[in-house]
Amino acid sequence: MKKSKRITGLVYAGWSHYVSAVAEKAATNAGVRAGFEGLRDFFLLDKLIPISRIENCINPTNYSKKMTYILFTQEIKNSMCEGAQNSGKAFCSATKQQTQQAFSEAAAKLADDAVSMAKLAETEALDAATPALTTYTNAIIASIIVIVVIALVMLIIYLILRYRRKKKMNKKEQYTNY
Repeated sequence: MKKSKRITGLVYAGWSHYVSAVAEKAATNAGVRAGFEGLRDFFLLDKLIPISRIENCINPTNYSKKMTYILFTQEIKNSMCEGAQNSGKAFCSATKQQTQQAFSEAAAKLADDAVSMAKLAETEALDAATPALTTYTNAIIASIIVIVVIALVMLIIYLILRYRRKKKMNKKEQYTNY
């Protein structure tokens, strides 16, 4: 059985929804990855706590929320940097040198970075799929134009034939009345 390479309107609509879903998924994955990497590198936080704890903190539903990062870093600061045992770690040293507001702003910036990476990934995914969608869109538009032109030509032919028939009937009527 030979496969057809025609694209119907239903397939096109499904394809455009699929592309949107893929772009959204790529954006979410990029945002989560950027959030994870941002936290991991945040004053060498990965040297203080296990990476699995950072991985568990950032997920697709909260990677864009600033409070996630602020609360997580505050929790680590309060639980790990209080004693003398970790005071030499980069994260604990940074928390002591900065004010609470500056520290929170730096943590909140991680959410902004994750969101910008997500938007960039979504744009790239949509740009990659645009040529295929454009090809299908152009074909659909061309088909619609052809159908409209054919309908107009048929209408014009009908009007011309009707005019000729009326003209002929008028001539016959003219000769029969006398």
